[in-house]
Amino acid sequence: MSEIEYFMIINKREYAAFYQTYIDLIDTSLSIERNMEDSFNELIGAFRMVPKEKRLLPYAENKWTLLQLIGHIIDTERIFTYRALRIARNDTKDLAGFDQDNYVANSDYEARSFDSLIEEFINIIASRKFLFYNLSEEELARIGSIDGHKMSVRAIGYISAGHSYHHAHIIKERYL
Repeated sequence: MSEIEYFMIINKREYAAFYQTYIDLIDTSLSIERNMEDSFNELIGAFRMVPKEKRLLPYAENKWTLLQLIGHIIDTERIFTYRALRIARNDTKDLAGFDQDNYVANSDYEARSFDSLIEEFINIIASRKFLFYNLSEEELARIGSIDGHKMSVRAIGYISAGHSYHHAHIIKERYL
């Protein structure tokens, strides 16, 4: 399939309003795949821009370090991909939300090396890519429920890309 064949316009009925921040960061004239690829490249570039001596320092009090931020993105991508898979397979159960701050607080990302986190991130994104790039139009259009909110598989893909852009901007604005 060409990019144009599986590009579908996303509408606000496909996601909860609190995800609009992420949707606003993507180019909806481009496919999910293109948005994912572009946002991945921007995020990887931003990670690598942060000097080694700043990777364990939060940019402000009660904020995450870069290593914790990378861990948060890894956790979130895993959850987004899992949700997309379940909804794509027509699982009609309401999926649970998650508390990102609790996940980071109960992780040991700061004990990991920057390189190992980057490697894990790259592999998580590769897994996401295989899922999304091989979904049919019907699967992308399926709508499920996450924490009581309607969500399409397509929306999850776009939100995932927007989430990456969001954090790339935060890194550039606050960590550098």
